[in-house]
Amino acid sequence: MKRKWILLLAAVCIWAGGASAAIRVDNFDDYEAGQVDVVTENWTAVPVDYEGSFIAADPLDPTNRILGSTGGGSNVGRGAYMLLPEEAIIPNGQTKTLFLRFRASAGTDHSFGLSPAAEPGWFDVYRAQLFAIGGQFGVRDGGTTQPRLPIQTGDDVPFYNVWMIVNNDTNTTKVYLHQDGDSPATEAHRVVLDGRDTFNFRAANSEPLISFFFFSYNNTGTVWLDDLYMMDGENLSNPLRQAAHDPSPADGETGVLLEDILTWKTGLDPENLDQVNPDITHHYLYFREDPNFAEMTTPTAIIEVDGPTASFDPAGLERDKTYYWRVDEILYGGPAGDPNNVIQGALWRFNTILSVPVIKQDGHPEMAFAEIGDDVAFEVNYTSYSPASARWYRYVDGENDEPLTDDFGIPLDPSKHVVQNDGTSETTLTVLNVTEADQAQYYCVIANAEELQDVSDRASLIIKRLLAHYPFEDDFVDLVNGAFGIGLNYPDANLPGPTFVDGIDGRAAWFTAGNYVDLGVEAFPKAGVGNGMEAATISVWVNPTVAGNLVANFNDNIDPQGDNLGTTGFALSLAGSQPRIIVRGEPIDGVYYEMGTLQAGGSPVGLNDEAWYLVTTTWQAGDHMRLYVNGVEVASMTNVGTPEEYLDWNRGVLLGAARTMADRGVPSVGYAGGMDDLRIYNYPKDRYEIAQMYYDITGDGPCIEDYASQFDLNNDCRIDLKDFVLLAADWLSCGRFPLEACHE
Repeated sequence: MKRKWILLLAAVCIWAGGASAAIRVDNFDDYEAGQVDVVTENWTAVPVDYEGSFIAADPLDPTNRILGSTGGGSNVGRGAYMLLPEEAIIPNGQTKTLFLRFRASAGTDHSFGLSPAAEPGWFDVYRAQLFAIGGQFGVRDGGTTQPRLPIQTGDDVPFYNVWMIVNNDTNTTKVYLHQDGDSPATEAHRVVLDGRDTFNFRAANSEPLISFFFFSYNNTGTVWLDDLYMMDGENLSNPLRQAAHDPSPADGETGVLLEDILTWKTGLDPENLDQVNPDITHHYLYFREDPNFAEMTTPTAIIEVDGPTASFDPAGLERDKTYYWRVDEILYGGPAGDPNNVIQGALWRFNTILSVPVIKQDGHPEMAFAEIGDDVAFEVNYTSYSPASARWYRYVDGENDEPLTDDFGIPLDPSKHVVQNDGTSETTLTVLNVTEADQAQYYCVIANAEELQDVSDRASLIIKRLLAHYPFEDDFVDLVNGAFGIGLNYPDANLPGPTFVDGIDGRAAWFTAGNYVDLGVEAFPKAGVGNGMEAATISVWVNPTVAGNLVANFNDNIDPQGDNLGTTGFALSLAGSQPRIIVRGEPIDGVYYEMGTLQAGGSPVGLNDEAWYLVTTTWQAGDHMRLYVNGVEVASMTNVGTPEEYLDWNRGVLLGAARTMADRGVPSVGYAGGMDDLRIYNYPKDRYEIAQMYYDITGDGPCIEDYASQFDLNNDCRIDLKDFVLLAADWLSCGRFPLEACHE
């Protein structure tokens, strides 16, 4: 609290005196941690004495102080505000740029921005308003808060930099956002929402904007703010560059060599961010393995300023270490103990080269699909600072896995396997002339001379094939495997199962209330490489009268907390007129692992209209899930989950039903209507193959390609004479006045 007057002076003078183009409103570093209106008089909590608005240490840099505010729960308003220093106020008719940094937790409903109110306490006082809501960032546009941009959430993610250009003449804002450290903003960072890149104030305004307001209403998440600046005009420079910046090694860099030196750029002049600040005379460099620099009062090195860049040789770096460093810029030669003479730098960190080889996060082998006779390659990308061998294996059970190479990475059977390895970054296994016997999972062990190693994830090699085909020609026989299902009824087992009628292609199964079919525990999709659980296409013709499950199965629940959570399972269903697919794998950390759930919007499938619809789904673990109706994609999602494994079925796969969550032995019946030509593949077909399946039965080509649709006047997915006739019917139609103008 003894430094409150220093902050206000700094806010006006930017450490060096005189008016400036970059006004530091607050960086919170001069406060002790604690409730905001207790540790400083510059901020006022809303409501007064609210403990949820606080100053705290930055989790990523304990020497840095930040402002946090935690929501008060449903329908409870909480926050804090600060009156801007005079030079940061935006008078009516002027334009200035507000700069700040923020990060947010997942469950937030926070706004922050500028107001003409001296004591802001509710949303209606905002004029220029930003917000972070539930993992999304947005800009208030008059009365609109949609759409929004997704953002990373958590207390350990890098700060987002925000520039809000506030025009207090036109009552509009332009916003720029990036997560690239202290880099300036460019047009590539401009926030565009629903085609709009300029946003209206929340309400019309003719007053000066005099306060910064930070406020939440719903949820209990936290938003953290740091480094509030105000700059004249439209200014996309980064005021953080007034401190030492552009470090090398870059902040967070890994694999730094032991002989590398530290370099950085000298802080820039706040009145001209295109040149070095002439008042900076020394760099005070602090360097250690501990991120807590509070105890470190003596710098590691004092370096005189000699131009726009500086360097220091730390000497004696060791492998497998994380190092932290900071450069403070000293004004007028010091003394360094006077905050008016110090521009404190950010905390930077880097990791040196590792003794252990490391497979990159995105460097693991990927699932591959092949025809018999193809050559299939699996690639692993890694980092090793000593020569490493690549030992490839075919997975069996984790204990008896089959080695494909010797300890030096040389193939044991060169006629079947080819291995390439550069020893430091990349290796490839190629399986030659694949057959069904090669369908398996493969992985790699990267090991250096000291036998320090890293193991890749497993990746499946899947030979593409049709797993099952049920044409329902007056039976439930699978033409591929010769297996057959049993028609049943629930709850009255004495009633008959589904009957058969004429379908879209020959005969078809017809389900009435309570009807279902049990295909048995060996039915597809099922556990095992290439058996349809980790990747598949399921396609079936339906003529529904009542929506419900089409084909599904779920194993018995796991119940770690009494939540009745399922494990291995899938269900293709109709939720009303909307197709839906869910796929699950086996437990991780005690709960089931869901690949994903996807449901189409609209009403792509009709009920009780006596029409047949081709419903198709595809999925691939770690990649995508998609839904199609009549050969046209109606829903998709990417980056789906990757279950560790899938277990054998406890009970049979069902048609026309799923398995009740409370008791998987009880069928969840409900579907009624026709079902024809069910096909299950062990790979995801592409959109052309799916369109072809629809065309083969109907002779009608689905509309899946881009074309000049604005000229398709009869909406038949082609431009032809029929469209010209419609155009010609209105030829020379004219809306000009007077009539003579139509003939000019």
